Amino acid sequence: MEHEEDPGLGADIERDFFRRQFENKSFESIKALRTIKEPLPQEYFDALEGRIAEEEAAAAIMEKYRPPGHLRPDRRDHFN
Repeated sequence: MEHEEDPGLGADIERDFFRRQFENKSFESIKALRTIKEPLPQEYFDALEGRIAEEEAAAAIMEKYRPPGHLRPDRRDHFN
């Protein structure tokens, strides 16, 4: 696998945790970009800007907006 992205997110395409997201999925099911047609709720921006101090509140928001099939941050095994 080759890529020429910056070593941050672009380099993750070689890592197992990233590649496992696509196992057993057809190209047709993952090739299209999804767009959000509604404005994002204020709580989403609050989380991004660090306005939510409590870890539990931030985790609840992340879970609410997590795309189906997306890896959960509490699963440590996907970082190996």
